[in-house]
Amino acid sequence: MSDTSSREKVYGVDTSERSTRLLRIKVIRAIDLQRRDFLGGSGDPYVKVLLQTRENRNQTIDIARTRTIPKTL
Repeated sequence: MSDTSSREKVYGVDTSERSTRLLRIKVIRAIDLQRRDFLGGSGDPYVKVLLQTRENRNQTIDIARTRTIPKTL
């Protein structure tokens, strides 16, 4: 397909890079999650993944987030 809008985003890689790598992360399960909704409703969990440099783990290149799973906690 030549439509670039249909391609997946590659986090942390400049679009001008000729040689890119793709890192796929699959979240299998989360256990012992704490409810964060302080108003008494159900929790809506998600996972946030930070891509950091090897040299400096305090330097975040990009952040990705999974879809929210509504009302599961």
